[in-house]
Amino acid sequence: MIADPLTLSSEVVALHIAKLTPRQLEIIGHIASGQSDKSTSLILSIKRGTVRKHVQHALERTGADNRIQLIVMFTIWKTESVRSAKGLYTHSSNSVQI
Repeated sequence: MIADPLTLSSEVVALHIAKLTPRQLEIIGHIASGQSDKSTSLILSIKRGTVRKHVQHALERTGADNRIQLIVMFTIWKTESVRSAKGLYTHSSNSVQI
């Protein structure tokens, strides 16, 4: 269980997110962008129950207590991934290009 994902470093979040399968990441991405289980299932051509199972397994693998924590962790991970891809890092709340 994770008390508050906002208190975790981006490295720790990345370790938790690394436990997810590509399909789980895809589904969490849809949910994080505001899609419902039903719309995610329609987009991915899978059953709504399958979406729910993937989310449940993602919760178990990451230790998140609920979808909100899972989405926060995913968002932190995604933000850090974008920064890394752009060659940016954050230090004392200043973005610095390397």
